[in-house]
Amino acid sequence: MNSDISWRFPYMNFHAHATTLERERLVRCLQREKEHKSRRLYFLEIMSTSKNVIVVGIIVILILINLEFVLRRLLDISSDPVYNPKARFGNEEQDGSISTIGTLYDNVLNVSTNAPVDLMTSSNVSFMNEQDAIQKARRRQVSHTCRKNNLGGTFTDLLKSSNHRLIVDEKYKLIYCSVPKIASTSWKRVLLVLRGVMNDTYDLSQSEINNKVAPRKLKYLRFYPAADVRRMLREFTKFLVVRDPFSRILSAFRNKLDPLSDFRNCDIWQKGIGMHILKKYKPWSLIAPSRPVFKRLVTPKGVVRYDLNMADFVKFLVDPLEKNDNEHWSEIHRLCSPCLVEYDIISKFTTLDADAEYILRLIHADSVVKFPSSIGSSPTNSSNTASIKSYFRDVPRGDLDKLYSRFQLDFELFGYENPDMGLS
Repeated sequence: MNSDISWRFPYMNFHAHATTLERERLVRCLQREKEHKSRRLYFLEIMSTSKNVIVVGIIVILILINLEFVLRRLLDISSDPVYNPKARFGNEEQDGSISTIGTLYDNVLNVSTNAPVDLMTSSNVSFMNEQDAIQKARRRQVSHTCRKNNLGGTFTDLLKSSNHRLIVDEKYKLIYCSVPKIASTSWKRVLLVLRGVMNDTYDLSQSEINNKVAPRKLKYLRFYPAADVRRMLREFTKFLVVRDPFSRILSAFRNKLDPLSDFRNCDIWQKGIGMHILKKYKPWSLIAPSRPVFKRLVTPKGVVRYDLNMADFVKFLVDPLEKNDNEHWSEIHRLCSPCLVEYDIISKFTTLDADAEYILRLIHADSVVKFPSSIGSSPTNSSNTASIKSYFRDVPRGDLDKLYSRFQLDFELFGYENPDMGLS
């Protein structure tokens, strides 16, 4: 020990000059240094081993994360309520919760809408609360009907469907299912203003919107890549507009096929589908002078009598041998897949204006565009009870029952009463 100290401290004559106290202090310093060196070596050994364990642990975690992602992709996210309506329906019916719309009104109050929160009036809050409750009840009706009929499906099923008519607005994160004869032209006007194509909802005619501008300027969900479709269905506000099925059928008839129609292009429909119906179900009416003549059509074979009525049209709609699924009278559930797509808002034709105001407020577009009136469209006054009874009274009971059977799911999904109540 003394020789070690002398080597470490050569300038000191340890034996000659150092006191006992100094020798003890120097000895303790040397001992502590040896102990520190031993501890450092031990710590380095531990760190080397721990580092290997940590690296292996990180690798295992990354593998598990990627494995979960791959499995979710392979299973097509079957547990996701957006793409597995059966699971979503069960949750909503049990606890009455709202999966998407439930937080939308909170966003209206908490997200900047170009107006401070304290400027939200009590009437606005009351309106939004009332509409939120209405929508909750409508969604529950759809959920119940889909569950009762064991309907639903996966995201893949939706991608395979070619019937849906979902229009997308990316800026306002909105998805709209366009159904003819239920204010579809009015909503296209709104969407074209939101996209900046039109400055005002009345800038273009109905024909220009439906046949020229909308097909070119509006974006449809079915043309997006699957990954974008999945994201939009999760994040965007989705809505459709529904109508009493018999009222919608009557509107289509009066607009397109009724001999008394004032629709500008009705002759095209009447010479095509209308004449086909007459030839098949009552060919004698084309020449029999005893029948009333509402209209004469000029056809390649000459002038013919055209006196199609609602009973003829219904017979065509319920004929299983006919291709009678034209979008103007095809079932809403076929066009919009409400048991596949989780719609946040279900607007009804009878509450169109209030529903539209609610939707535009939710997406913060109420200061940009107002929902237009029916001016410039083709209103037929087909929701009037008296009109429905008048047009359907000559339909044979058997055909009326078949018509209800065809549209029964729409009646149930959207909470419409059995037509017996309106036609008896």
